[in-house]
This record gives sequence, C-alpha cells and structure tokens, in this order.
Amino acid sequence: MNKNDNYKIQSFSIKRKLMLIIMITTSIALTLAWLTSITFRILTFREKMVSNLNMLGEVIGYNSTSAVIFDDPEAAGETLSSLKAEQNIISACIYTNDGNVFATYVRNEQQPEEFPLQVKNDIHEFSEGGLTFFQSIIFNEEKIGTLFFKADLHRLYALIRGDILFITLLLLACLFLAYLVSSELQRIISKPIFDLVETAKYVSDNKDYSVRASKYSADELGILVDAFNEMLAEIEAHDAQMQKKERYFRSLVDEAKDLIIFLNDKGTIFYQSPSVEEVLGYHHQELIGRKVDVLIHPDNIEKIMGIFTSKGDEGEGFITKQQFNVKHKKGTWHKVEGKFNNSFEDDNVFVMVINSSDIH
Repeated sequence: MNKNDNYKIQSFSIKRKLMLIIMITTSIALTLAWLTSITFRILTFREKMVSNLNMLGEVIGYNSTSAVIFDDPEAAGETLSSLKAEQNIISACIYTNDGNVFATYVRNEQQPEEFPLQVKNDIHEFSEGGLTFFQSIIFNEEKIGTLFFKADLHRLYALIRGDILFITLLLLACLFLAYLVSSELQRIISKPIFDLVETAKYVSDNKDYSVRASKYSADELGILVDAFNEMLAEIEAHDAQMQKKERYFRSLVDEAKDLIIFLNDKGTIFYQSPSVEEVLGYHHQELIGRKVDVLIHPDNIEKIMGIFTSKGDEGEGFITKQQFNVKHKKGTWHKVEGKFNNSFEDDNVFVMVINSSDIH
C-alpha cells in the first residue's frame, strides 16, 4: 500500500473505516476457512482414494495368485480386465519378481500405455498425471509378484471444482451477511462519534456553549463525551464571565470623559469611546478601521508607531507616555499627552488614553 492509498483511507469517515476493517477481517477469516476446507477435502479424498486402491489391489492380487504361480498371463489378464468397472483406473499390470511385465490392462486400448520400468515396493505417488500405486502380491507369506495401478484424478478435480464453486458462493453470502450485520453494529461506535462531531460543529459555527453532546455509553467514548461536555461548561462559564466584564468595562469606557481608543499592533483603530465625538468631532465609529495616523501629526507618527514594537515600564500595564499633536475634525491641531496601555490578555491590543482637558 503506497502513501496515496494510505492517505485516501485516512480521509475516510469513521463509519467507512469501521466497515472496511470489519469486511477485511471477515474476508481474511472466511478465505482462511475456505482454504482450510478445500485443503482438508483434497487430503481426505486422496486418503480415501489410496485406501480404495489398497483394497482393490488386495482383491486383484488374491485373484491373480494362481495365474502368477502357474505362469498363466492370459488368466491374469482376464483378472485385470475386471478393472473396467473402476472408471478411474487408467492402466494396470502385474510384474514378476524379476521385474518383467506379466499381464496388462489399459482402459483405452487405442492409446498404448507405457508401464514403469522400475518396480517399486508397496508405494503410492501423486503427480499431475494421476496416482501411481504399487502393491506386492503375497502367497504363503512370500512375494510372488507386484501389482501396479495408475488412476486418474478426474473425480478429485471435479470434487475440487464443485467445492470451490459451492464454498465461494457460501463465502460471498457470508460476506453479504457480514456487511448487513456490521452496518448495524458499527453504529454502536460511529453514532456517538458523529453526534460529538455535529455538536462540535454547531458550537464552532454558532459560538453557543450551552449545548451538550449526548452520552450513549460508559466506555472510552463515554469518557470522551464527559470531558467534552465538561470543557463546554468551563468555556460557557468563562464566556459568561468575560461578557460580564466586557459589559462592565464598556460602561466605564462609554461614561469616561477621557478619549479612549483601542488599536491593534498595526495601529488600526477598532474602537472609539463616545467622548471622541464630543471632544474631537469624529462621529461614532467614523475612525473604526482607519489607521491612527489620521489623528496624529506627521511629525509625531513615527514615534507613536514605534510604541507598538517596543514596551516601556511606566506604571503597571502601561507601555509608555508620549506627547504628540492630535487633529480635530475641523483641522486644528492640539498638543496632548497620551498613555498607551496593553495590559489586556491580548498583547496585540493597545489602548490610547488622551486627557480631554488637554484639548481646548
């Protein structure tokens, strides 16, 4: 799996990931069961095939005893011809103790069969061509010859094909059933997570910290929901306290006679107190969004802008005091002393306070 495939999987939803994990796990388990079943069937069939040939060999060997003892190949051939009833036997023969072929049987006489030149003792071997089987012919506890069978594996192959088809269909049915079951079971995990995500989105979009996520269980997801709700409660309490402080602060600022102007570290104005309009003539919010240099004399602007990149230590929270000329809306200039303060939680917020008594 390359990085792109891994990234695609990571971008899947929780529901899709759970379904993917369940289906992959189920597929692996069913495939292993499928392979185990096929392997077991093949091994079982091979053992049964060898067992059947062993019993057949004992019968043929017993019936061929007289023919071998009395050196009668024709009688031995008639005994072997009874193998026509066994459809899987391709060929058979009887060897004498000196390794010569004594009698033969071939299922398809139009296709001559070559028999092994080397005689083996009581052994069977599977190959692509079929099963070869050697069995000794015993009389009075003495070996008088060897019986050879060659059997095809058509029935085995047919059995394998049938099993593969059946088990494959069964596997697909099990996978479909697993999909249906897992699509329901995954909700146990995915639904609490989806609800938590939706709650988080709602809080982020609406800034409403009064909502709470639903808790469905007491497991790790339940602990996560409790922690999330506890965090919302703390934020809600903090937000309420901040709003209370803000209302109180604004009431003080709005009632103040001094000129109070809020600026960011770029010198942009984002709040002006009502006293600005009363003293300098700029109506409510006229200065909002504008640079402070609309008020400051060009000779003083460099000194004032330098305040936002440096800090002084005159009084608690105050950066510095500066004398500069401030412009009235009518165009007149007035020399004043201003204090610049950044004692708020945000270091990038500055307050410029101008004593209204300085302006006449």
